Amino acid sequence: MAEARFAGDNLAFQVVDGGALPFADASFDLVTSFQVIEHVVDVAPYLAEITRVLVPGGRAVFTTPNRVLRLDPGMQPWNAFHVTEYSADGLARLIGPHFAEVEIEGLFATPELHGIEARRVGRAREKARIHPNPLVQGTRRLDAWAGRHWRGLKRGLGLPEKRRPATADRSFLERWSLDDLFYRVDDLDEALDLIALCRRGT
Repeated sequence: MAEARFAGDNLAFQVVDGGALPFADASFDLVTSFQVIEHVVDVAPYLAEITRVLVPGGRAVFTTPNRVLRLDPGMQPWNAFHVTEYSADGLARLIGPHFAEVEIEGLFATPELHGIEARRVGRAREKARIHPNPLVQGTRRLDAWAGRHWRGLKRGLGLPEKRRPATADRSFLERWSLDDLFYRVDDLDEALDLIALCRRGT
């Protein structure tokens, strides 16, 4: 699918095992891993492979959701595909031993746009909270299961998938732009996402 949408003489797509990359040592100046680390069960081999394929002094960039904004203390990720979500400190502790330098920054937005995303994750967190009524707990777990499997069930039954109208997406893009998003190093508990900027040792 990616090859059908994007093409270029300097562009190639491969499906690989992140715990055993099929590349020689010191193959890349830069490795990016966007919204992946929260899906990885065994993180150590994944990080070891990224550092292995980087040249000495090479850079790695990781992005991941901000646990503090999304989850209550001790709460498991409400996204069914996330194994672990990280705070800024947790991400730094996880990645730090693999690199000579690690800087954690947070993704922020202008107040209205920031509020839209903060409210969205707040609603998801509220739905994920365990309710004292066992009947409500069971209903929420059933809703979560249905949400995880509904797309596959619809495909299996040959049902069409509903998509948001393109006009809604265009309206959002017309209202907001990349100029409304920025990174900074303070107030990371309020960040929408986290980014780790890393350098391999020489």
